[in-house]
Amino acid sequence: MKIVGLSGGIATGKSTFAAELRTLGFPVIDSDDIAKLVVKKIVDMPLLFETGFYHFTSPRLLVAAGEGMQRRRLMARDGLSEEAADVRVSSQMPLSAKRRLADIVVENDGDVEELRQSARTVGGLLQRHRWLHIWFFSPLGLGLVAAALFSLR
Repeated sequence: MKIVGLSGGIATGKSTFAAELRTLGFPVIDSDDIAKLVVKKIVDMPLLFETGFYHFTSPRLLVAAGEGMQRRRLMARDGLSEEAADVRVSSQMPLSAKRRLADIVVENDGDVEELRQSARTVGGLLQRHRWLHIWFFSPLGLGLVAAALFSLR
């Protein structure tokens, strides 16, 4: 089974994006939900890029937004001042660094429907690649690849 990593900065829309992937039938494991379950045990849940867990995922998705949009969403969502929002954003790994590590970057400076459409588009790409991955690593697929390689010798 392929594990796809999804990340994003605070208030970039990654939860909305993940919810749309769920509606398309993709199983989504939300580390925030897991962290809430285990926080009583003082277990720290890793962040995809910050901890290096991205090495175990492919492809790596990033939902990003411009700094102004990210700040406005955070202020509206959490009722923060501009200064408090800036402190929260600056406490995270910069999106520019995450962009360099991501395979697919979804720019989310639009509305929710645009983000949902982006999720459907990416979901379609993942679905097509999933079938290719399943076929390629099937016994028939591996046999055909082995035969092709053998014929090149």
